[in-house]
Amino acid sequence: MLIPAIVINRKFAANFNKMRIKIILFSLLFPMLVFAGLPHKDRSVLASGKLWYKIAVCKDGIYKITYSDFVNMGFNPDSVNTSYIRVYGNGGGMLPEINSGKRTDDLREDPIMVFDGGDGKLDPGDYILFYGESPDTWTFNNANNTFNHTKNLYADSSYYFVNTDLGPGKRISLQNSLDSTPTYYSYSFNDYLFHELDSLNLCSSGKAWYGEQFDNQKSHYALSFLFPNLDKTYPVRILTSVAARAPVTSTFYLKEKNGTPIDSLKVDYTDPLSTSVAGKDKIKASVHTFGAAQINLDLSYVLYNSSSVAWLNFIELNARRNLIWIGPQMPFTDLNSIARNRITEFHLKYPEPSVNIWDITNKDSISQIVPVVTDTALIFRIKTDTIRKFIAFDGSFYYPVTLLGKVPNQNLHSADPVTMMIVTNPVFSDQAERLAAFHRQQTKIGVLVVTTDQIYNEFSSGRADLTAIRDFMKLIYDKASESDKPKYLLLFGDGSSDPDVSVR
Repeated sequence: MLIPAIVINRKFAANFNKMRIKIILFSLLFPMLVFAGLPHKDRSVLASGKLWYKIAVCKDGIYKITYSDFVNMGFNPDSVNTSYIRVYGNGGGMLPEINSGKRTDDLREDPIMVFDGGDGKLDPGDYILFYGESPDTWTFNNANNTFNHTKNLYADSSYYFVNTDLGPGKRISLQNSLDSTPTYYSYSFNDYLFHELDSLNLCSSGKAWYGEQFDNQKSHYALSFLFPNLDKTYPVRILTSVAARAPVTSTFYLKEKNGTPIDSLKVDYTDPLSTSVAGKDKIKASVHTFGAAQINLDLSYVLYNSSSVAWLNFIELNARRNLIWIGPQMPFTDLNSIARNRITEFHLKYPEPSVNIWDITNKDSISQIVPVVTDTALIFRIKTDTIRKFIAFDGSFYYPVTLLGKVPNQNLHSADPVTMMIVTNPVFSDQAERLAAFHRQQTKIGVLVVTTDQIYNEFSSGRADLTAIRDFMKLIYDKASESDKPKYLLLFGDGSSDPDVSVR
């Protein structure tokens, strides 16, 4: 079933009774199909609790929330039982656009580690640690045994929510090294980096964004990537994505900075008479062996004429590094260790005495590994039937969180089905409520007004991911009987190809 949707120009929202309006009707392009194996919760965790506070992180790593942070968030240290401190958040990545894609309903509680001196009180100097995730994600590609990145189109941060009065919270547990005889020994691991700017939308529409522009002003760019303790016996896999607009087939050249050629990418011509094609794209994988940890690349484009133009989408590198400690935080995962019924013995060489290791494979059940300590390495054994991800850290540096603001209690998961849903930016809430009141009185239909912030908090972990609106509507649709299915969705505001400037 398709639900009709209406978009109202934002100027109308600000001048509700003062101007003529243009109403655009279109079909909501999200068929209401069943989310595979995902029952909806009937109550959000945000419905309870005296104080919720929203924080932001921007990288993968271990984050620290300090005593001062709790005070600045508005929590009263004298009334905080540290065993009740909780952190919720669904990590990074965009919501799946297909209905059957795996997603977290509401907010996931993340395990944390509390340092309070053992007295259960929140005092100056006390803090908590948790693993935070970047909004961008890496996914294992089984076809070529590498990791591929996905840059988040909607946000440059991931968001988490803090509460201190819902009872004992989830904690990071201890995990002992296995006593079983190892069947594989790991002394190196996979690492991966990417460069992608996403600063230019060629058509001012759609989701394809590009970065550096190649033209008659600048036809080459230098790019650098660092892989400490690079395992030079393994070639580095480079994935390059570009686009160009030229009346003939044109070429990019990828080289080392010293001029050593790596590969070339030929891009098909663009019909100069075409008004519907901004350019042609090309993606190509290359392999190359480097002799140093610092990888310096040069990407150049040969212009056919002065009107030719090209763009870099991204460059992505997969490499192998020797498992040698580099602080202050060092994530690692070894694809070579994966095999059925395999017990792998990991050797992290030359660590500082203070180094700890967390198993971050499952973000909702993170554990701290208890390794065997030798003069030259931290050693632990673990099952590696599937990919296992770890992070080592020495405690000398933790990422700080960004404090955003308090979050009022809300519970969209308990909302009852209505004929018309109005989703509005909080800026236009008053005008949206006036329109809702008009429909309740004049057309006698049930109307519910919700803000984008409320939807994002419950359905995309606080991130402005547009798919969250579809997921909220799916919940309402599933709760309704055949006689009271929702019929109208009004998106009250404005949009843009650039989420950073749109009125969401």
